[in-house]
Amino acid sequence: MVVATESDAAKCARLQANVKAAGLSAYVDLWEGDAFETVAQLEGSFDMVFIDVWADTYLDLFKHIERLLRPGSIVLADNMYTAEDAVRPYKRYLDDDPRFSTTTLDFESGLEFTVLSFLKLAKSRLCPQPGHVPCKPGVPLKLKTLRGLSEPHFVAVRCHRE
Repeated sequence: MVVATESDAAKCARLQANVKAAGLSAYVDLWEGDAFETVAQLEGSFDMVFIDVWADTYLDLFKHIERLLRPGSIVLADNMYTAEDAVRPYKRYLDDDPRFSTTTLDFESGLEFTVLSFLKLAKSRLCPQPGHVPCKPGVPLKLKTLRGLSEPHFVAVRCHRE
């Protein structure tokens, strides 16, 4: 299930139309409104989160989604190069927290790739499966963008069963 939020009504309508045209309506839960309000209402955990909000709010939004992450969850945050000064507190927070493995991918405007690490959790005795290995920073990844879709401000993907 993909959960997306978009504050702009016109973009939200376009995204909904694109999702419907692609036959994916059963897999997308689109919320029109503020990303912070959406996140406050979400429950459970998510496997992947994509953040593309005002750069100076990245850290605040991330702190709101932390409760939705589980070991192995991936967080992608856009605009690391284009808003370098504004995202600095977000990046510093990730770098200073031993639970996260993070690296900036040299992809378009810079994409921060962060994993809530199994290994680091195991060392802190929070992970019941200490044999897991985290994603290693610096591993090259190839990503493709989805053209023609509106860019939601927040997307969360739940792949596992609760």
